[in-house]
Amino acid sequence: MSNRPVPGITTLSVNGKSNRKWEPTVVQQGFIACHENVSSSVQMPRKHAYEKDKDTVPFTSSTLFRVLIFVVLTLQATCYFSLLRYSRTRSNKMYFTSTAVFLAEVVKLFTTLVVIFFQCGNVKAFTSYLIDNLFVDHKATFRLSVPSLLYVVQNNLVYIAMTHLESTTFQITNQLKILTTAVFSILLLNKQLTKIKWISLVLLAIGVTMVQIDTHTSVEAEMSTTSSVKSQQSAFLGFTSVLAASMVSGFAGVYMEKIFKTGKRKLFWISNAQLYTFGIILSFLGVAYQDGVEIARMGFFHGYDIIVCLVILFASAGGIIVSLILKYASCITKGFATSCAIVLSSVLFILGAVSVIVSVLLYS
Repeated sequence: MSNRPVPGITTLSVNGKSNRKWEPTVVQQGFIACHENVSSSVQMPRKHAYEKDKDTVPFTSSTLFRVLIFVVLTLQATCYFSLLRYSRTRSNKMYFTSTAVFLAEVVKLFTTLVVIFFQCGNVKAFTSYLIDNLFVDHKATFRLSVPSLLYVVQNNLVYIAMTHLESTTFQITNQLKILTTAVFSILLLNKQLTKIKWISLVLLAIGVTMVQIDTHTSVEAEMSTTSSVKSQQSAFLGFTSVLAASMVSGFAGVYMEKIFKTGKRKLFWISNAQLYTFGIILSFLGVAYQDGVEIARMGFFHGYDIIVCLVILFASAGGIIVSLILKYASCITKGFATSCAIVLSSVLFILGAVSVIVSVLLYS
């Protein structure tokens, strides 16, 4: 009998004799089961059908998709900041910002669950998938409680900053998060930035500082106007809030980018569902703590109208778009998209002013 090794079978030589020791059997996800002369079953981690290759779709990793989500985020940020500023400075009944943050988290979770449901295909698979990933894999779930808390804090700080700062001032100052994001990217992701990139970030920081100094010297004149809204603004509180929001945004964004790109689990939508679940819990606690007494007296939806609803919808869309940016691009890319919103806002202002002037001339 020939002792020639059989392909795929590992042989060991003992006293010149060839003996079959074990056979590698390839199973799902690249695991290898070894057994001696007899086949054995190996229990593998549960894998749901819809997960196959869902993170390796060619289109989502293409440059075209990255450019698309960059443009969409820029447009979203432009509309969101303009609506948010308008909703907080008009003379209407003021809504509770904590309730807006809470409802934005609810909308994001609902949207994410709808996507997961269509990916699963039926109620049974959907329910099983949620139970396995939200409750069985509890370590990964609780790991996302950190950015959830930070995002809730950031959203509330943004509302405070927008209430006490002019829209342009806020948008420019808010770009400090690009600098903080770069720092946290180096600390958490070991990224390397070239000298040119650092120079651009330093120039951005200098520009933001100049805006702060200029605003401090002129804010008293602005507050002396007859506007009741401006009389209630505090430049110091606004700048403090936007600075804190920038720090929180930088850390939370890089933390999420690390989870999406280097974590053991790369399931995008279920990670978002975990994130938004904690966001709902924490933001609801914020509602009760921050405005609980006033809400009990005036109602949860006090001051709500179509503008507030649009603010919530744009905030929700922004959260989902940002998560796409973090997965397929980077957190710094997200910051530059928001910076582009400043330029776009200026262009829209110029176009709006020209439109008003033309309408006045035509009417007269």
